[in-house]
This record gives sequence, C-alpha cells and structure tokens, in this order.
Amino acid sequence: KQTDFDKMRAANNGKGSITPLAMDVTDTEQLEAAAQTIAEVSGEGGVKGIITCQGLTPSNFIEFFEIDQLNAAYDVQLNGNIRMFQAFAKMLRTNGDARFVMLSSPMNHLGLPTMGSNALNRGATEGLANTLRLETAGQGIHVSVIWPLGIRGGTVAEVEEQLAAIGQKTQEDPDWMPYASAFDAFMKFKASMAWDTGEFGPEVVIPAALDALTSMAPEFRYTVGKGPAGNALPPPSRGFYDAYLASFTL
Repeated sequence: KQTDFDKMRAANNGKGSITPLAMDVTDTEQLEAAAQTIAEVSGEGGVKGIITCQGLTPSNFIEFFEIDQLNAAYDVQLNGNIRMFQAFAKMLRTNGDARFVMLSSPMNHLGLPTMGSNALNRGATEGLANTLRLETAGQGIHVSVIWPLGIRGGTVAEVEEQLAAIGQKTQEDPDWMPYASAFDAFMKFKASMAWDTGEFGPEVVIPAALDALTSMAPEFRYTVGKGPAGNALPPPSRGFYDAYLASFTL
C-alpha cells in the first residue's frame, strides 16, 4: 500500500537508498514491471537476492473449506513463490552469486486441526525449494528456506478471529460438534507456543535472512524462534514435537 511506502521512507529518514516497489505476488505483470524497473536502475545483474514472505492463511476444518478458499491461499503461498522466481530468475543468474529465499515452516511435517491450508501450502513450498535447489545447481543461484517457529506475524490477529468463530461453531452447530475435541486439543497446543504469547516478533527472522543473503556458504534451511516452554531450535525440537504428540496422540 502507498501508506506502507510512506512509512518506510519516513523510517529511513533520508538515509540509504530504499525504493519500495509494488509487487503483488498474484500479478505476473506487476512483478515483471518491478523486475524491469530494477534492471533499468541497476542493470541486469542488479539483484543480489529475493526473500518471499507472502501469506494467506484461512483457517477451517477440511470438511468445511471452500475449494476457492484453498485455491486462493495456494495461489499466494505457492504460486507467489513461483511467479517471483520466474520474474527474477534471469537477473539472479546474471548476478552470479544470488540468493532466492522462501519463508516456510515445519507445518509441512505436521497436520494441525484448522490449519490444513497452511500445511498443504508449506509442504508444496518445501517441494518447490528442493526442486529449485537442484534445478539451479551450478547457475550461481543459492536457494534457502527459513522456518520461523512461534513468530507472531502480521496474519495472527486475522487467524485468531477465524478460530474464535470456529470454536463457537463446535459448541453450537451439530455439524461442527464432532470436531470439538480436535479443536480443543489444537487450542491447548497453540497456547503453549511463543506465537500465542507474542514473545517473538518478525524481527527475529532478520539474522537468518541476512545470513541467507550474505554468507559465502548459505544454509539450505534456517530455523528461528522457539518451541513450547522456550525450547530452542534448530529442529527437530524435542519440546515442540513432544508437545505435539502429547496433544494429538492418535
């Protein structure tokens, strides 16, 4: 949004050279226009790295999801990464030592009630990362993935509104009542996460992002944040998985 651009310029206070660009990850033409603008300013090899962190996380039980909702999230979370890579692949390759970094999560390994859309998309993102890593080997493009765990990001408030409505339906709607125990288990698990306490904001991702962009030997996967009861990562975090298994033993 233009207001976001204005805030960025004000925070920058005239220092450096930040130029915000509108890049809707569902709009191929807008992404191509942004790439063209960058090429005109800094040349074909002017892109050092891309970090994608778009998100659209509708919450629901699989039985009640509208397919259009799932497709919309898929278009943002997975196809958005693909469109970004396609728009900038040539510029990254021309750079000779460029980075393409995607935000994902361990959700690709887990299934949590009401968070099926996110699990499906993160699983697809992991598959995309593995494929790109192999396809671009030797091209001077390093592919990395960042797993922020327990981070209270910009979509949390929206998700919590959805969860409140879902919780009410599991108590009042006969069609939803069979899911009450699964929902209660999820809310108990969620309450144990730093995500729920707001302990960690998006800024904890910055060191991993900087390393992915600047290290001579960037890692393929970075994990930041903490699991339940302050258990530090990297994965596999026993605390995280112990809490998961305790909540969702089948």
